[in-house]
Amino acid sequence: MTKTAVLGNSIGGRIAWRFAAAHPERLSKLILVSPDGFASPGFEYGKAPDVPLMVEAMRWTLPKWLLKPSLAPAYVDQSVMTDALTTRYHELMLGPGARGAMIARMAQTVLVDPRPLLRSITAPTLLLWGEQDQLIPFANSADYLAALPNARLVPLPRIGHLPQEEAPLRTLQPLASFLAESVPPDSGVELVSATDTAAAGRGEKQSLEGAE
Repeated sequence: MTKTAVLGNSIGGRIAWRFAAAHPERLSKLILVSPDGFASPGFEYGKAPDVPLMVEAMRWTLPKWLLKPSLAPAYVDQSVMTDALTTRYHELMLGPGARGAMIARMAQTVLVDPRPLLRSITAPTLLLWGEQDQLIPFANSADYLAALPNARLVPLPRIGHLPQEEAPLRTLQPLASFLAESVPPDSGVELVSATDTAAAGRGEKQSLEGAE
């Protein structure tokens, strides 16, 4: 069986490490970019979060001007928040079923203490985390380092929650080094990414293609 390197950002990071814990025989290495999974204000273990009425209203209306302020906290460098980027997110969210799926995912997210699962992951793990992340605090990286047996952290100064969009080249450098170090060029290992949103996934895919 060909082993796979798995990469995930934010909620995609939680999907990635849960996959790593469930299928260790399929994993060569794990890359987590500001992953979620630990409890935080509004997200308790064993309890589904309340979905705000404003979020529920997005089922029926989502003007672009309303979306932009909700994206802004993900970036330290606000110049990244171009009209083209906002339009891309807006168009993706207007896709058939996209908003309903996002709201359902929010309502169904019930966190469990991740430490038992994380401790079972022995694959080499790279943590990439923006030091100015306003959505999942950089301090959570210490929790992951304490729980993961074979992990290292690369802090990303002056970067927020989506480093693959805000600073792709700075993000690619440690990622490419980690992949080259851990996987020989002729190993046949493929890279699969699990991402928080389709738009974030597109940004990661483009970045990774640029590294090949």
